[in-house]
Amino acid sequence: MLESQRLPEKAPEKLVQWAISSAQQQFPGRFAVSSTSETTRLAKFEAISLYMALALWHMQHGGVRYTKLAQAAHDHLFDLFDIALREQGVGDIGVGKRVKKMAAAFQGRVHSYSQAFDQADAKSLQDKLQNNQVCDAAEAQLIAQNAMHQAKSLQQTPTEQWLIKEVMPIT
Repeated sequence: MLESQRLPEKAPEKLVQWAISSAQQQFPGRFAVSSTSETTRLAKFEAISLYMALALWHMQHGGVRYTKLAQAAHDHLFDLFDIALREQGVGDIGVGKRVKKMAAAFQGRVHSYSQAFDQADAKSLQDKLQNNQVCDAAEAQLIAQNAMHQAKSLQQTPTEQWLIKEVMPIT
């Protein structure tokens, strides 16, 4: 379906929704709170970044045909971050600076988490989660194990099949 045809228009949004939904499941307390505090925003950013990194990592392993989808999903994610910051009262000048810092941080996380996923190294991911202050030491071990389990499952699932079964049905 996806390989032979153009990707559905909403595919990037669905991919981002998958990452957000996965983050909400893993970190329900972070998303239960509606707050404009910097601490809450950062906690949500870190949670979403982990699962978006996992999705982008899988897309990378799916081949060149998924590069455009990965980029469009990345762009959509940062559009959402921009909108959220504006809705929370951050001014125009501040939004640009914050989004730029978030993008740099996100790229670093995608790179470092992808290395851990490539090596199937839960301990490395656990250390990276702690270094990025995603969670405390006790929580990091469980989250790293869960993420590695998902990464292993994704490796065994062709990208197109994963998109059709897991990502595209999201409403």
